[in-house]
Amino acid sequence: MDIVQGTTHRVGESAQSALSSMRQSSLVQRYVSVPSNWVVSKYQQSTAPVRFLLMGFGAMSAIPIGCFLGFMGVVTLGCLVVGGIAITIVEGGCALFGSAFLLPTLGVTFLIACGVGIVTLCLYCCYVVAVYIVSFFRGPTADRREIDNRTQAATERAREKAPETIVQRGGFDRA
Repeated sequence: MDIVQGTTHRVGESAQSALSSMRQSSLVQRYVSVPSNWVVSKYQQSTAPVRFLLMGFGAMSAIPIGCFLGFMGVVTLGCLVVGGIAITIVEGGCALFGSAFLLPTLGVTFLIACGVGIVTLCLYCCYVVAVYIVSFFRGPTADRREIDNRTQAATERAREKAPETIVQRGGFDRA
């Protein structure tokens, strides 16, 4: 019994602390506390038969309200389930209907892209083979010799303009 009394006492203290913190709220003090205090004072001033009558009304009202809340919960859950299934079916149908147009379009686009890629790859391979054959038969061209001559002249000019220490050491001093 001590455990039950201790638990009841702790629950009562928790309820009292919650009630006192709620009563300290300005909104509760302004709009709820005044009418509830009036009702509590009237209840406490009433006679015992009136108190029993009010308790009976409260109990008799609690049963239909509980039944109504239970029924409301079941109906709401049922509506949500039926609505969820209906939305899933409708969205699935829309997705299938859209896929009937999207997938063939994507397939045709993919085939066209592959065809263009293969044609481009073949043209590039032909170009590479043609360049290789032409360069094989022509040998080093005058353009190639011209590039080599210009590169050599630029290298000589750079050596002439560079300071003597860099040229003698063979590069920049990295120390």
